[in-house]
Amino acid sequence: MNNKEEVENLRFGGGGGVEGDYDSNDEEDNGPDLKLVEISIEEGVNRLGYGAFQIMIMTALGLCSISDAMETLILTILSVVLKSIWGLSTNETAFLTSSVFFGAVAGTLVLGPLADQIGRRPVYLICSISIATFGFATSFCNSYAWLVFTRSLVGFGIGGVTIPFDTLAELVPVSSRGQNLACVEYYWTSGTLLVVIFAYFTLNNEALDSNTAWRYFVALCAIPCVLSVIMGLCMVPESPRWLCSQGRREEAMDILRRVARINGMEPYSVFPEYCVLKEEPKEGSACLKLLSPKWRRITIMLWIVWFSVGVMYYGNILFTTLLFSSDSDDDDDVSSTTVGYSFDYSDLAITCSAEYVGTTLVILTIDSLGRIPTQAFSYLCGGACILGTALSYTYGNDALTITFAFLARMLIMSGYCVIWLGTAEIFTTNVRATGHSTANALGKMGGVIAPYVVEDLATNTIGWIMLTVAVITAIVVLQLPETRGRPMGILTIVPSGDANPHLCSNNNDGALEVSADVRSVKELRPVSTRSDRLT
Repeated sequence: MNNKEEVENLRFGGGGGVEGDYDSNDEEDNGPDLKLVEISIEEGVNRLGYGAFQIMIMTALGLCSISDAMETLILTILSVVLKSIWGLSTNETAFLTSSVFFGAVAGTLVLGPLADQIGRRPVYLICSISIATFGFATSFCNSYAWLVFTRSLVGFGIGGVTIPFDTLAELVPVSSRGQNLACVEYYWTSGTLLVVIFAYFTLNNEALDSNTAWRYFVALCAIPCVLSVIMGLCMVPESPRWLCSQGRREEAMDILRRVARINGMEPYSVFPEYCVLKEEPKEGSACLKLLSPKWRRITIMLWIVWFSVGVMYYGNILFTTLLFSSDSDDDDDVSSTTVGYSFDYSDLAITCSAEYVGTTLVILTIDSLGRIPTQAFSYLCGGACILGTALSYTYGNDALTITFAFLARMLIMSGYCVIWLGTAEIFTTNVRATGHSTANALGKMGGVIAPYVVEDLATNTIGWIMLTVAVITAIVVLQLPETRGRPMGILTIVPSGDANPHLCSNNNDGALEVSADVRSVKELRPVSTRSDRLT
């Protein structure tokens, strides 16, 4: 049925739809009232498909993800360098490494709720500008106190990086959301690898003195975020889901039509004049809302998982960095500078590249195996491989150490990819930024703890601790609901009369069978509406 026939059917009673509020005086010139067809924002996004616009947004988000990775992980190398140059103690280097995570915790608690109140785009720009500005400022620091201060402010900006991720998630159709959002992690992995590459060309450069080399290293790591700011200003619109949740449905529809045009579609064929967006239910976005009976159980489970993954991911990276670094006086086989630190850059690059493999595995399996099985398998096996790394290193088997380190990095990255995606899918639009950012805050708190675990404990003890954390994480993950193939925000927790949490649908296009067990959610056949048949 073409567009003209659809209009005629709607004008004279065919095709159905939801009646609008057109002025009855229009009948004098145009016959019977033109009826409006309401569609959900989910259906609107699905009509857009995946095209040039989503690729453009992913690039802007990807640069932000590269910056997040680089500015977070830069201290795993910089702390070793400054410990040698400035004579820092073990506690001082651990606190320096943790400073970015302290800032990130504060940033998530401020910027997440702010994004639910004022919109995704302004908060995206705030976090990008903060990372770029204070990332460059770090290179000018001449004291430990100023270094901690600037890195904390970088961390504050990093606390908002869930916002651009959620923005992309809100603009990708459900059919391709899993694979495409997982692709974002390629950018993150590129950031971790760039840290090693920049370190090699600056810290390993004999033409630079040690006090200058680390400053060039830090400045280079801030460049991707500058590009992210530029792309954000030029290309990233406000999220139409957020606009719809604020009652600004006309603005949301304008953005959807603009996206359709960029994706090579005729905007008014995809979204005709008579097509309007349904009003989204309003819900408070305060952090305390997440602990209300509606969200409490799922929020606590997500917090446990994010905290544990933070300990494993950042702890494993710092652990392997320390294993592959040494005093240059003691080891002439590694790439070194003229001062008392050295890094085996080849081994660091190999373990970083493991994340590419982990992300690829997720992309290939996430829509077939699902979010929950992928995470549980990744965490359990990743924790076992960290223990394998520790034992191999203790017994002096370099080949096994590198192999287990590679597998650990690959598997933990796989689980890390999926928890980012799953968290964005579970929460509704009005609390998504708050819920995702507070969960990310717990992940950063895990990053705060990680340096103290890795710096102060014996190698084998670290391995056993990481395995224990992995087992606990997998057990909790298995209690989370599966979100594969479901519209965003369809799974919510509501209280029942017996105070046990139940799952139900929060989407007008379908329903879910209510179940006291969050793992046994069964999708019922959506109720067919006449407006659905226009898609």
